[in-house]
Amino acid sequence: MSGFRVELSALTDAAASIDGIVRELTAHPIEDLDGARAAVGHPRLAAAVDEFCDRWHAGVSAMAKDGGQIASRLEETVADYTRADNAAADLMNGALQ
Repeated sequence: MSGFRVELSALTDAAASIDGIVRELTAHPIEDLDGARAAVGHPRLAAAVDEFCDRWHAGVSAMAKDGGQIASRLEETVADYTRADNAAADLMNGALQ
């Protein structure tokens, strides 16, 4: 035996955790934090806040997209391993009968 083992429950838990994080990130859009320029009190500071919020939004959007892809691939991996395990079990059961 090679000692290689895949914990399907760990992959499933990781996918669920990533999905939860992505949901949290997308539930609170940065636009909610980006207030009116007049509320900041200074034009240069307002411009800096706008730039920060724009960059933050771009980063969170990219992270949410990548996280969703990772979670999806983990779920696909679990399904692939499950199908392979079931096929191997069917072969073994057929050979023993």
